[in-house]
Amino acid sequence: IARAEAEKEAAKEPAAKADDAAGASADAAADEPEVPTIDLGKFLPVVIGKGGVTIKGIQEMTSARLKIKDKSTVCSFFGDADAVANAMEAVQSIIDAQQAQLDSIVEEIVEVGDKIPAVIGKKGANIKKIDELSGADLKVNKPENTITISGDAAQVARAKELIELYMAGGPPPDCREEVELGSERGRYIVLGEKGTTIRKIQEETGAKLTMERGKTFVVVEGDDEQVAAAVAQLDELLDVHAFTERVETNGHIAAIIGKQGVTIKGIREKTGAAVDLIGDMVKLTGTQEAVTA
Repeated sequence: IARAEAEKEAAKEPAAKADDAAGASADAAADEPEVPTIDLGKFLPVVIGKGGVTIKGIQEMTSARLKIKDKSTVCSFFGDADAVANAMEAVQSIIDAQQAQLDSIVEEIVEVGDKIPAVIGKKGANIKKIDELSGADLKVNKPENTITISGDAAQVARAKELIELYMAGGPPPDCREEVELGSERGRYIVLGEKGTTIRKIQEETGAKLTMERGKTFVVVEGDDEQVAAAVAQLDELLDVHAFTERVETNGHIAAIIGKQGVTIKGIREKTGAAVDLIGDMVKLTGTQEAVTA
């Protein structure tokens, strides 16, 4: 009996040792610090960067080590506390910036009808140019004759403008500038009587000048040389008509205005200068010749 009991106790010893080893291993694992991680999700390619340049840069800048397992979007951070904190902050800032950009994206569908071939262009040349010039993302739906534009508000607006240009049968200009006219009077100066001035500038420079009703600027389009020449003429024209002089009325405002405004209207028509009453003063604006007439 005594021998049987001894053998039984001896059999228990390996199992007890195995239990002790497992317990020690579990305690050691519990003592290991938890590895900080960030799930990069859809921003994984951006954080890695082309050829790994972004993630390498973060590691060099912070001295932390970043590891992403195959087929995983979780990034683990290794190093001392400061290095890990700085690396995590750098990664999070990239994610936040990308998310903010996504949040600002708007989407608009433009119906182009039978003009879709003109918008796409030969071998997609036109649609590629629209994409490059606007910075927007364009997706063509040929069966429905629509183009979906995605991007920020400015990119979408520019893409729509370019699409409309191609739909109208003309490519977008190489150069485009807006010249501020300052006021309704500026519009009148640039237009000239019956549009003679604006036509003259277009004929001499080859640029296209457009003024929308209610807008205080003129759009100048063409190649670089044409636009530069037209803008120079516009600036010179506006400068010449910007001469200003103030004259005291000495209490004769009523006489200057005249009955039903006949006198002041006559002064404007005869000299071409703008005549504005400001308190007890008359402000004259125009060419120096017109103001001093």
